[in-house]
Amino acid sequence: MSDLPIVTIVTPSYNQARFLEETILSVLNQDYPRLEYLIIDGGSTDGSVEIIRKHENRLAYWVSEPDDGQSHAVNKGFERATGTVLAWLNSDDTYEPGAVRSAVEAFIAFPHIDAVYGDCTNIDPTGAVMAVYRARPLDLSNFLTDCFIHQPTVFMRRRVRDLVGPLDPSFQMCMDYEYWLRTAAACRWLYIPRVLAHFRVHTAAKSQARAQEFLDERLRCLDRLFADPRLAASVAGVRKRAYALAYVSSGISLYKAGALREARDHFLAALRWDPNPFHWRTLEAGVLMVDLLTGLRVGKRLLDLHLRGRWWRLWERVARGGRRTVVEDNRARPVPR
Repeated sequence: MSDLPIVTIVTPSYNQARFLEETILSVLNQDYPRLEYLIIDGGSTDGSVEIIRKHENRLAYWVSEPDDGQSHAVNKGFERATGTVLAWLNSDDTYEPGAVRSAVEAFIAFPHIDAVYGDCTNIDPTGAVMAVYRARPLDLSNFLTDCFIHQPTVFMRRRVRDLVGPLDPSFQMCMDYEYWLRTAAACRWLYIPRVLAHFRVHTAAKSQARAQEFLDERLRCLDRLFADPRLAASVAGVRKRAYALAYVSSGISLYKAGALREARDHFLAALRWDPNPFHWRTLEAGVLMVDLLTGLRVGKRLLDLHLRGRWWRLWERVARGGRRTVVEDNRARPVPR
């Protein structure tokens, strides 16, 4: 068992006592024997510290002190990490049972791979599943037009951080998106076709409560990418669609938050960037615009069912021509219990 890699998981936390214990238990209850868990709390005042203390005998390290935000907290944790596999799990998200084991099995089976990721669900404040988001094998052009890497599902070897550096602390909303773009051209990624984590959707979530800031940072990521001559030529054909996707995603967050006027403006911006009616994200913007104009939400319900539910998985199988993915065809060597 000593030949198994140590997996270090860092949870950045700030005033999320409502969800924090569920997050902690989803890590500590993983069926993997060499797990190092660190919690970096930003000085919470809502009872989070008491929850952390309740589990401190099973933590490798924890601290509660003011910091410079989520990126800084994750970087602080990774600096203390001893593991050769790294991941971070935000304090309102949770792991699926067996997630860490699945990641390690993939790393053992494919030693040339630098990072792995999988499918993710959206859950509501009670933990009920709202939608299942299926990822797919990474290609930078496809990723720019359909942001399918979900942060809670990502596990990476330490060499990724050694190669591309820490998270950029100037990003507080899109630090993960910026990091995936930075590593996509330099590292080898592998998709594991199973649910690895659950992303919590609630009114206090940053991606929903601060949608405009999220958009501003995402546009800054795209501006930086398309200004890089080493990468811009290879992805020039998807530039308009990438910017359209940024506005669609922001519009959806505003739509869910009830900021309907701002959502409409962002959907219109998306359609100005890419009016192609045959791309599903552009279609999504158009359908939601109809909802806003009519006062109905029928389109949103249909899209949730079709694009994120069972119909979408059927479409994926048809689009692949019945082919299974690399991970499915090359079963990883089991990890000892």
